[in-house]
Amino acid sequence: MNQTDMQCVHLLELMGPLTPGKLAECTGLTTGGVTVVLDRLERAGLVRRERNPHDRRSVLIHLQPETLGRIDAHYAGIHAQLGAFLATYPEHDLKTVLEFLTKINSMRTPAK
Repeated sequence: MNQTDMQCVHLLELMGPLTPGKLAECTGLTTGGVTVVLDRLERAGLVRRERNPHDRRSVLIHLQPETLGRIDAHYAGIHAQLGAFLATYPEHDLKTVLEFLTKINSMRTPAK
């Protein structure tokens, strides 16, 4: 699984089921690029496409229930190392880093 695949999985985890168009908007990918990612994630059994009950012309992308467990198991070693690393910093430093990341993630790029 590559970085773009993980980004889409995380967006689905955070936001719930999304249309491919919304995933494209959130990731900056083209709709064709999102289709390639979704095909790969679907073949791996991580997501499924379902008809959108509010718009019969579109589909919603759902995470498969076991997806997050499979990903967590794959990254367990990295998570343990990161936890040990973060434990070396005082809580007030971590709060500053979290504040910075929260602000930077909320920034939007100007419309072209």
